[in-house]
Amino acid sequence: MTATLRLLSSLLISVMIASQISPAQRSRRVPQQATANAGAFNLPAVTFIGSLKEITAKKIVLDSSEGQAVTIFRNRKTRFLKGDQSIDPKRIAEGTKLTLDVAKNPDGTLLAVNVMVP
Repeated sequence: MTATLRLLSSLLISVMIASQISPAQRSRRVPQQATANAGAFNLPAVTFIGSLKEITAKKIVLDSSEGQAVTIFRNRKTRFLKGDQSIDPKRIAEGTKLTLDVAKNPDGTLLAVNVMVP
């Protein structure tokens, strides 16, 4: 019976010591850093290249080099650039080759950060 009592008391002491570990001693996740071309969105961005098929106030449709149509959404923060100058998206003709920096929305859709016209 004494061996059982000793085992229970050592188990109780172990539990009490383990519960005293401070939150600073526990591991923490390190936040991911966004890429340099993410712009105002502060999200990692990837680059898409293709020919403009359609552009509306809410989306850009590209024909990729593989022959697939890719829909990328845009919003008021999406920047349209020709060189270092801003341009009006209405001035971009269908079939124009575009390079887009694209971020992924939390819902999985693609969002254009920068649209560059050569």
